[in-house]
Order: sequence, then structure tokens, then C-alpha cells
Amino acid sequence: TLESQGTEGFVGRGIIDLDSALMSLNAVAVFDSEDAGTQTARLTGSTIVGSDGARDLSGNYHLQLIGAGDYTPPTASATIAQKALALDPNSLTFSKTYDGTTAITPTGTPTVNDSGVVGDDATPTISGSPTWELSTAGVGTSKTVTIASGSYTLSDPNYSLSTTSLATATVSKADLEVQFSVTPKQYDATTSLPSGNITIDTLSGLADADSAVTASFTSASYDSAAVGTHDVTLTGRTLSPASALDNY
Repeated sequence: TLESQGTEGFVGRGIIDLDSALMSLNAVAVFDSEDAGTQTARLTGSTIVGSDGARDLSGNYHLQLIGAGDYTPPTASATIAQKALALDPNSLTFSKTYDGTTAITPTGTPTVNDSGVVGDDATPTISGSPTWELSTAGVGTSKTVTIASGSYTLSDPNYSLSTTSLATATVSKADLEVQFSVTPKQYDATTSLPSGNITIDTLSGLADADSAVTASFTSASYDSAAVGTHDVTLTGRTLSPASALDNY
């Protein structure tokens, strides 16, 4: 005979010593609610099993669940865990122009991938405005973004959102404007302009993190060799450090 002792488990009584290590109980229980959270689990059926390798010993015993007074099926406190759903990566767009920071704000309305929704449950909606950040500040595509603070909440408490990062961000190069001044030269029948006649005044569009970046050029020329006022073009333009060219 096996006696149920509620949440303390099951204790076998009446099993002979030789069989005690070979016998076990297969119990079937149901929750009193299908929702996620801590629920009461109620025993609804049990079978005794056991074998010494050659013989099935279960037929030697009769299973009886014993309770105090009027029999009440044993119960226990048990937990139903939330089912995790993934964020649909196509529901949010992460895109910005390089600004030297890892901050990024998505556009779009977040939705879940409904392939994990159970049965006839409605697809949960998402609320919340967490802060996202890039793994690195530099230019690139398919860059990883991660929730840095805050979180999303699903409308159905039986589900949770498992996604905390995506690899869908794009950071584009920023434009720089080089402002320079020119010291005129005397007519020499050429359009070339000595480098000493050019002064780089400012770089507009630099991110705060790149304030030390400088611009240079290899040559300059007028658009005409004649005397007068002409446009000047700088060629061989570059930045220092050279790595800045990755982002501008």
C-alpha cells in the first residue's frame, strides 16, 4: 500500500524490504488553472511500478491512496512557467547616420512572432519603450542592437518576450564639409595651386567623439589658368587618423 502525504511526497508502506528499492510510483496530476504562475496541482491517478529485472513486481501490490478522514486527492503547489515568444525582427527598423555614439532609436511597432502562440490564444500585443544600444558606434550593416534599459511587456501574462538583442541595425556614413581659404597666386599659365596657398579652416559634421580628426589633401587647382576669380578644387582629400574614413 502507498500512502499519499500531500506535498511531502509519497511513502510506500507494506512493501517488503527486498522490493522497497525496486518500487516507484507514477503519479498523474492536473493544475487547477491553465495560466502561468503558482497553481495547485491535484493528483488524479497513480500506478505502482517495479521490476527486479526478471519479474514485474507491480502485480504483487495493490495501490491505495490513504488520507485522513474522508479521502481528498493529494494536492501540491506547483508552477506553470510563462511561454517565451520572440520579437518579430521585421517589426522594428534600426537605422541612423553615424554620430559617434551607440545610442539608437528604432522605428515601427514591435510585434511578436506568433508561431509560438498556443491553441486559440490571441497573439499578445507589446507595450513599453526600452532603450536600445548598438554593440559598436561605427558604420556598418546587420549590426547588433541590445536592450540597454527598460523592457517590453506582453498583454497576455501567460507569455514572456525572449528577445533582448537583434542583428538588424544599419549605421550610414556621415557627411563632412571641409571649409578652406585660398591665398591667390600670380599668373603662371597653369591651373596648379601650391599647397602652401591653402588653409583648412574647419571641418563641419564631426561627431563629438572625433574632435581630434583633421583633413588634408595632396593637391589643389583652379578651374582656369587665366587671371580672375575662379573655383578651386582640392584633390587627394583624406582624414587623419585614416580610420575616420570608415565613418565619414
